[in-house]
Amino acid sequence: MLTQPGPIRVRADAVIDFIALDWVDHETGTFFEDVHQLPPGHAMIVGENGLKWWAWWTLDPSAHATGTMDEWAEEYARLFTDAVKLRLRADVEVGSCLSGGIDSSSVVCTAAQLLDHPMHAFTCAYDEGAAYDERAYVRAVIEKSAPSRTSSSPTAATSGRCSTASPRCRTSPPRARASTRSGR
Repeated sequence: MLTQPGPIRVRADAVIDFIALDWVDHETGTFFEDVHQLPPGHAMIVGENGLKWWAWWTLDPSAHATGTMDEWAEEYARLFTDAVKLRLRADVEVGSCLSGGIDSSSVVCTAAQLLDHPMHAFTCAYDEGAAYDERAYVRAVIEKSAPSRTSSSPTAATSGRCSTASPRCRTSPPRARASTRSGR
């Protein structure tokens, strides 16, 4: 972004959505004016003739699944395991965030079945009260999958130190996809 001509302008509404509501990826916009990300299911080509992007996949509402619930569950398990296996291919050690939620717990437990060594799992927990504390679920996953675990419990004091370094490390929300400088 810093190589682009012209001023870089922050989109205050996107920053507010992120800070106040933890909203990320609910639109094609990013933290910056005139910088957009590709929507899900889209592809892009940039060349001498400019930029072209298109939808390569959309949900077909007229499609209906065939088979039984057991067959669907078996196919889902096969596809999910294959997706985790693909992401474990690396020439370095692989780790995962582990929040205790169903997504990260499923990934860590499935990876544990596929690996011949413990994987690294990183957990961040906040002391915001029992309604928000998923550490019991994290412990259950740890007992089942035995990953090498790193845990953090930020406070207001430690979060302040982290947030001052954050702008140097991040140019968009943490879950944002690749961006492009062109509008739609």
